[in-house]
Amino acid sequence: MAGFSEENILEFRGGKATFDTKLDALAKFTTPVVKNRGKATRESAEAFFEAGYTEANMIDVIMVVGDKIISNYIHNLTQLEIDFPLADQL
Repeated sequence: MAGFSEENILEFRGGKATFDTKLDALAKFTTPVVKNRGKATRESAEAFFEAGYTEANMIDVIMVVGDKIISNYIHNLTQLEIDFPLADQL
């Protein structure tokens, strides 16, 4: 990810971004959305909006999550070769 250090990327993958408060709110909102199948915690949603994100941004998050789910399903069903480097396991 352009502009982010390896440490930053590992934080994102772990569901936080302590180096930036707005990105931290985004990561902490997105994590429960993914883990709870579209249900954010009240705290994460409040922090997301308090950080300056809008309802349009929330829809963007859902669209990106949905796109990732679709990509994973397509790969799982077709076993098409992945043409980019896989991330290391956390």
